Amino acid sequence: MNQPRWAFRDLPLLISAMIAVLAFRVLLWIVPLRRLRDWIDRKQLPARHTSADPLRIGSAVSAAGHRIPKADCLPRALALQYLLRRHGIESELCLGVRQDTNRPFTAHAWVTCDGQIVIGDLGQDMKFATLRRAG
Repeated sequence: MNQPRWAFRDLPLLISAMIAVLAFRVLLWIVPLRRLRDWIDRKQLPARHTSADPLRIGSAVSAAGHRIPKADCLPRALALQYLLRRHGIESELCLGVRQDTNRPFTAHAWVTCDGQIVIGDLGQDMKFATLRRAG
């Protein structure tokens, strides 16, 4: 995915992405994943904002995740799903695993929207057995 050019008008989106990624990174240390997922699911889904682009929000979350230590795929995926829900956009959090030759176990999280991977696309390496899909 090409990185978008960011303008001053994108600052609120980038700040909200940074806050969300950081918050979910910290919350994952102290709150079980199931409780975070339940909390996100309980958030009311407002009417979709017509200007909200899932790929742009995903790019902002990805950019934020690169600047926050230990913000790997799971806090990024949770942050993206939360932000998409705030914009009235349905999405699906996918959790998968695979056996790796270098390591006995590899896990990954990604988010899809309308069947398209918004964040967490690993290209050719995207051969994970999906354990859970949560909307």
